[in-house]
Amino acid sequence: MNNEILIVSLVIIIICLITLFYVYFLFCKIKKIKVQNKHALDISRSIKEGASAFLKREFQIIIPFIVIFALVLLVLGFVPQLKDKAEGVGWQ
Repeated sequence: MNNEILIVSLVIIIICLITLFYVYFLFCKIKKIKVQNKHALDISRSIKEGASAFLKREFQIIIPFIVIFALVLLVLGFVPQLKDKAEGVGWQ
């Protein structure tokens, strides 16, 4: 059974690496294309500006949540009553 899990894991990792290399290849290919149309360039700048504003706002909301959640998990890890009772999913 362990051999099968190892083989499946290796196949998944190899497929992921092939996919990442393909994405990088496409990224480089697209990045080399020069934009000739001024209107298309203006639209792309507007999209980039909007995406940056969205990500900045999203991170302002999600980072405090992540920090608070991590602190709660850290504190719960030090509660003696939960130390031996809290197990990970699938832990044997």
